[in-house]
Amino acid sequence: MNRIILLGRLGKDAETFTFDNGDKISKFSLATSESWKDKQSGEWKDHTEWHSIVVRGERSYSKGELVLVEGKIRYKTYEKDGKKTYFTEVKADSCRRVSGAENRPTPEGDNLPIEDTNTSNADISKDEDLPF
Repeated sequence: MNRIILLGRLGKDAETFTFDNGDKISKFSLATSESWKDKQSGEWKDHTEWHSIVVRGERSYSKGELVLVEGKIRYKTYEKDGKKTYFTEVKADSCRRVSGAENRPTPEGDNLPIEDTNTSNADISKDEDLPF
């Protein structure tokens, strides 16, 4: 099963692209972080991963907002000037703004209120490739 659930903050405002047929997609980067205490030094360490998210429809998310994303991991390649480039993105089935968590340094899982901002995603499960 190819399923991913991410809870993180946007690195910049979401960008929306409109196709000739009127369909829209939104793209944004999402940061997920983890912290742990180093056993040798006793210091707290942090690690942040950045995820590239693509979702159908228009999303008006802003930099720093906490968002819950559910979807699939997609591995893609493209070639430019004879050089092949590989990248990974998350094709989101749903994205939800998590409200009331602005002042919390670390999200506390299921206790966060979630605002469902889904638009009609009836055809999101189609395995068609997006044009980028």
